[in-house]
Amino acid sequence: MKRTILLICSLLLLSVPALAGGPPAMLSGNASTLENHAASYFQAASANLGIYTLITPSADMQTLLAASLGTGVGTALTQTPDATGGILTHAGLGSTTQGYDANTMISDGSMSDGHVGYYDIATGKWKDAGVKTPIDAGTATGDILKKTATGVGKADTTGSGTTVVLSTSPTLVTPLSTLSVVDGSANSTNLTAAQVSGTMIINTGQGVNDVALNLPAAAAGYNFIGFVGEAQAAKYWRFARNGSDTMCLDGTCGKTYVTIAAPTQGATVGCVAVQMASTGIKTGAALAIGSTTTAVANGAFTFDAAGAGYAKAADAAGTAPGNDTIPQNKYGAVAFDIGADGTIDAIEASANATGYDSAALAIAGIAAAGAGHARMGTVTAISTDAGGFVFGTTALNAGGTTVAYTSAAAYTKPHVWNCMKSVGTWVTD
Repeated sequence: MKRTILLICSLLLLSVPALAGGPPAMLSGNASTLENHAASYFQAASANLGIYTLITPSADMQTLLAASLGTGVGTALTQTPDATGGILTHAGLGSTTQGYDANTMISDGSMSDGHVGYYDIATGKWKDAGVKTPIDAGTATGDILKKTATGVGKADTTGSGTTVVLSTSPTLVTPLSTLSVVDGSANSTNLTAAQVSGTMIINTGQGVNDVALNLPAAAAGYNFIGFVGEAQAAKYWRFARNGSDTMCLDGTCGKTYVTIAAPTQGATVGCVAVQMASTGIKTGAALAIGSTTTAVANGAFTFDAAGAGYAKAADAAGTAPGNDTIPQNKYGAVAFDIGADGTIDAIEASANATGYDSAALAIAGIAAAGAGHARMGTVTAISTDAGGFVFGTTALNAGGTTVAYTSAAAYTKPHVWNCMKSVGTWVTD
């Protein structure tokens, strides 16, 4: 008896395809069995065991059961659309506790056709997220996505009229992973910015010649690898600085070139332009008349000297501006420089004794700051007094005098070529 029941059930289950999202429909001429089967759909839905998606979007549960299981079947199970989806009702068991959408999902009632939806975990239902942005026919500007008349998808550049076709995959002309190789075999070659930007420079073809390659001024983003592809026993291969730039090799800086005297195959050096501290004022010195009125005061400031950073405390009394005498109605000037030892030096214009016709000319007459010294700023003075103006003696606020204080702005740290040898005997000057 048990074997007979199992065989019948197996045949019934294998005979009909399943409805999407629910248990298999059984084919049988016994109405009570079919109605029991319909009731199982209802009970599963009532227990919130799943969302039933019908095979035919336009069909409801009753119509589908009738079509699948035979005429007259499904009379016990009906589906009534309402604001929250489809209500499943069984003649003997009542209605489901939740509404089930006849097509795909449970909704909270806010969903509208053509809108974007999202699933709310808290309620277990889908909600309306608003009107979606249409993909138009390519006539409007400003859309992120467009569709041409032939259906090719494009990305709009928001009004510029230029579009990028997305229907086919773009091809990289030069793959990003490819390192560009630059010919560095000719002497006195002036390398361009592009030739020192993520490249490998090789000497292959150098022959029996000394070769010096002139680097462009160091700037952000420049980097390259120098590689020896051709050996030479006594002919150097060199990278030389641009203008007043400096170079470093393995931490030794202030050099003018990096070279390999006898190139050997495989010798390698890597160089990158890096912004480094040099000499200059970092925060303004705020030059002004001192509490000693013949001296120039300064505020607290910071500076670099020969690549190292320093700080200087404020000096309200001030520093003596020298002792030059500037003739009546002529301009004189003095600069204030500071070095690593923190001493402030007054550097007077070379022709103060004869005077200058303008403050600008007087400042131009001041010698450049010495090595390792940062210029804090300048002071110019002119007096209508018959005795002229005497630095260090005449009060900076004396009657008939005009004194101007100019503090140096923060300097821009320069980029420096930093090179690191990995293979071979590379040296500097």
